[in-house]
Amino acid sequence: LLMFTRFADNLGALELGLSEGQINVTIFQTGKKKIQFAAGYRLNDGYWHSVDLVARDNLLTLTIDEEEGSPLKITNPFSIRTSDRYFFGGCPKTNNTAFKCETKLNRFHGCMQHIFIDNEQLDIDIILQRQWARYEELLLGTCGITDRCTPNPCEHEGRCIQSWDDFICLCENTGYKGEVCHMSVYKESCEAYRLSGKYWSGNYTIDPDLSGPLKP
Repeated sequence: LLMFTRFADNLGALELGLSEGQINVTIFQTGKKKIQFAAGYRLNDGYWHSVDLVARDNLLTLTIDEEEGSPLKITNPFSIRTSDRYFFGGCPKTNNTAFKCETKLNRFHGCMQHIFIDNEQLDIDIILQRQWARYEELLLGTCGITDRCTPNPCEHEGRCIQSWDDFICLCENTGYKGEVCHMSVYKESCEAYRLSGKYWSGNYTIDPDLSGPLKP
C-alpha cells in the first residue's frame, strides 16, 4: 500500500498501491462498482520513481516518471472530495473506527519523498513535531535501501534491476545467460550440441572459446 484515504461524507475511498512493478489505483464508491486500473512497468526496480494522480471532471490521469498516460474517462459520474486523513505505507493496527483505513494490500517496504496533496508539499518534520500525524516503523531522513547494482554485478553489459532484498540480471542481447550473465548462450562446438541431445542436422551457432559475441 502506498496511500489510502476515505472521501468526505462517506462517499467512498481511494487506494494507491504497488504490485508486481505496477501502480494500482482503486476507487471505491458507496453503492457503486469500484473502479480499478494499473499502469507502469518495473517500478519495483530499486530506483526512485514519481507518481502523480489527478482526478477532475470524471477524468483520472496517472503520470509516472513525468510521462503522462492517457486520461481514463469514467462514464458514471463520480465525485472525489478528500477528507483530512491520509495513510501512507499501510493502515494502522487499531480497533478505533475513526481511522477508517481498510485495505487488503501489504505494508509498503521502501522509501518515499516529496509527498504532495492538492499541489501542496507535506513538511513531514513539522507535521510530526506538532503531532498532526502518527507513525509506526518509520525511519526519517534516510532511505534504508542498498544499491545492489553499483558496481554492476551483471557481466558482459547485462542490465541490473533490484528489489528491496535482491537483484536480477537481464541478459537479453548479450550472448550470455545465467544469474549474472556469465554463461555463453551457445555451445562451444557441434559435438557439444550433439552431447546435449541435438542429433539432427541443421545450422547451429557455436562459441569456440565461450567468450560470447565479438563487439563491432
